[in-house]
Amino acid sequence: MPNVSGKQSVGERDNQEDALRFVLQSEQDPNSDILMLLADGMGGHVGGEIASNLALQSFENHFVAVSRQSVPADRLAEALDVSNRQIERRIAQEPELRGMGCTLIGALKRGDRLQWISVGDSLLYLFRRGSLRRLNADHSLYGELLELVAAGKMTQAEADAHPRRNALRSALIGAPLSLTDLNSVALERGDLVILASDGIETLSPARITEILRQEGQADPGRISSALIREVEAQKRPHQDNTTVIVYRHDRTGESGIYGDSKWRMSLADGRGVWMSLPVLGALGAMIVLLLGMVIYLVGFGGEDAPVAARPAAGEAGALKPIGGDVKSADGAAKDGEKPVIPAPDSEAPANPDAGPAEGDKILPDGGAAPDPKGGGAIIAPEAPAPVIPPLPGTDGG
Repeated sequence: MPNVSGKQSVGERDNQEDALRFVLQSEQDPNSDILMLLADGMGGHVGGEIASNLALQSFENHFVAVSRQSVPADRLAEALDVSNRQIERRIAQEPELRGMGCTLIGALKRGDRLQWISVGDSLLYLFRRGSLRRLNADHSLYGELLELVAAGKMTQAEADAHPRRNALRSALIGAPLSLTDLNSVALERGDLVILASDGIETLSPARITEILRQEGQADPGRISSALIREVEAQKRPHQDNTTVIVYRHDRTGESGIYGDSKWRMSLADGRGVWMSLPVLGALGAMIVLLLGMVIYLVGFGGEDAPVAARPAAGEAGALKPIGGDVKSADGAAKDGEKPVIPAPDSEAPANPDAGPAEGDKILPDGGAAPDPKGGGAIIAPEAPAPVIPPLPGTDGG
């Protein structure tokens, strides 16, 4: 039975601007490590589709076939940077594509950990023992508004009604990234990992949780189909594309070494040596044998050198469940493009409500072009935006 499955729905849109990919480290073992990728495109009927597919193709190719980074977090970050630069190059080659971009989640299951990097507002969920938790940071303005709600500086109703709550603070548009989320969490047997584009926000977290509780013991294909069916059953008049990837963590243990491995990362990743126990045992036996030969041939004097203890691997603590509706006060899916909030030095108005008019797309050089979907502004960031602190129970990449 496969441990991962992906499903899509075009919704009420003319074309599919979401993209998904997943790559097993080894085709011989369905429980081998796996790279899961999801992107949500923006930039019109053509640009969004091009951006999302180009980003995932570039990410996968670099991660699997090009990168020599041995640390998973570094490899993910490098692949994300390559994806962003590929979008920049494509726009330079075809100026009519200016304004296209996408969100992206790259999630690597390795052994009993999930390492991810994400940009934008696509969602990464963990479903464990009946509770649903969002793992990655929300790079929309709504994510920042919720921080104000938590601090008592804004009500939930005000956050839900904010006219620019769907604006993105970071996305792959070929410009320097103002925000990325790079993090990891320990996995337990039976965990479900869900990657989803924001079309799934037609469903409240409570409804998603209910579906996962009902279908939680089914295979990932059935679970992903159930989520897509429920989104379509809502019949929202402007339903966005929806994409879902579901992974079930059924087997625990260290990462394996395979003859057909799509990628190899065998050096320290900050938590210990990333090798299988049999390989480590064989290496240890070889070292002991060589040392014995040296002692026999040349002798060995003096005291034994002390062996430094390896720090214990960090473990994620408890994560807070999420609940309630998100982003839209009426629960409807967002309509139109995802605007990107201007950086402080881009001469944006101080009042967030006084942003560009609906239908405008502010490009990196300040020029304006009509937005085919009429959903707000896309503004290339030129300076870092506020950083969202990681959720409790996660640890930096």
